[in-house]
Amino acid sequence: QKILRGRYGTKLGTGVPGLDSLMGGGLPKGSSILLEGPTSNEREKLAYQFVKEGLEQKGSVLVVLSHEPLASFRKKMATLGIEIDDLERRGYLQIIDWYTCKERTIAGIEEKGSVITVSPDLTDLDIALTRSIKKAVTTPTRRAAIDVISPALNSFTSKKVYNFIQSFKSKLEKEG
Repeated sequence: QKILRGRYGTKLGTGVPGLDSLMGGGLPKGSSILLEGPTSNEREKLAYQFVKEGLEQKGSVLVVLSHEPLASFRKKMATLGIEIDDLERRGYLQIIDWYTCKERTIAGIEEKGSVITVSPDLTDLDIALTRSIKKAVTTPTRRAAIDVISPALNSFTSKKVYNFIQSFKSKLEKEG
């Protein structure tokens, strides 16, 4: 516990009470957590609960969609009791849609409100992430639910994906 004082001493709830209890109150604030494994309902449910918890606690949240359409995300959040339209308008929720480029051609970056739709290119995704971080409302707690490693590894070298993730992690740490 002495090691976790300071920046990592504060915990953020995951939205899953049993998991929070096992982890001594949640995830350490400021940490980056990697959930490894194939896409699964459990991993998806944890991500949704993490997003829901952040929004309910009046924090700002960044979500990158890579495995499902935006409409599906909105519907699932509504099922959890979160009406995201107002949260998007007020800047509490930023969404990067990296899924739509699988269904239609996206040239570069398309912005509409709090949603940025990007091409399959990692450079465009990086630009979108930077814009979203800057647009998000500054709150005491900020979260990100990003599922890009598996789809990125399907199209890019592991070195390029690793460099992208490290660069993004640095941006998140810098912005808090």
